Amino acid sequence: MGNIVVRLSSLTLKNIKNVKNGIIIMPLANERKFECSRAEILGIYGQNGSGKTAIVDAFYFLQGIITGEELDQRIIDYIDTDSTNAEINAEFKIFGDNVLYEVGYHIIFSKIDDGVIIEREYLNCAINKDGNRTNKNVFMDYQRTQTDVVFKPLKRVEELVGKDKNIKMDLIVARKIAEKSNCSYIFGKDSREIFFKKNSEFKNYSIVIHALFDFALKDLFVIRSSHSGLISANFLLPMAFRIEKEKTGMKGDFAVPLMEPVILDIKKKDILNEIVDQINT
Repeated sequence: MGNIVVRLSSLTLKNIKNVKNGIIIMPLANERKFECSRAEILGIYGQNGSGKTAIVDAFYFLQGIITGEELDQRIIDYIDTDSTNAEINAEFKIFGDNVLYEVGYHIIFSKIDDGVIIEREYLNCAINKDGNRTNKNVFMDYQRTQTDVVFKPLKRVEELVGKDKNIKMDLIVARKIAEKSNCSYIFGKDSREIFFKKNSEFKNYSIVIHALFDFALKDLFVIRSSHSGLISANFLLPMAFRIEKEKTGMKGDFAVPLMEPVILDIKKKDILNEIVDQINT
């Protein structure tokens, strides 16, 4: 993968909680430098019910989707009651060695009788290299209702398959597994194994998918407001943690009861020690 850095450019929500259509844009979104030399901090403020929490929770769901997890069915409570679907669109910049990828990931969720499914997801990309910028075109478009194709455009499928027709069958099987598991087809485990293979025709797009997966796995760190209620109640101390460890690192939630002693297994004790060391820094 080389030296890859992923930065969020913008986030758009439609029919998420009380946000009919809203967008946040990062301060450096319009810069097209080939290196991310500056950090960004974006503060979001507004009245109660204006959508601040919706943004944080959208990142939480987005993180799970891009890491290939089963769709969290609690998202049904976030889809506007008057709507049957909702949308999240995240724009990213992926900085590589003398190349900049401008990437968009769009997801459409639909309510069904027993929950929520990913109705459609697609990735588009523009590549900036050697002073030239390609058009921003969709390179992977999965639509659940289009059962006659694995994904569109067919040109990208052909590039991925090449002369190995077994890959086409693997793509079909991966799609069926993703739909049964109710996870992303693009980022699902079985699909990733195919997309990450070094194929010269599909190489640039493989880099994009791999970079977004790594970003969600290692660097997208979401602390939800649900923690604040537990802290105020003063009986449980929740800690959202991120630990740089080995190649993948480790992140998640760790809760420590405050009203009684607690027995930890070795793994949790080691994690707690790492958290304490970070706090003491």
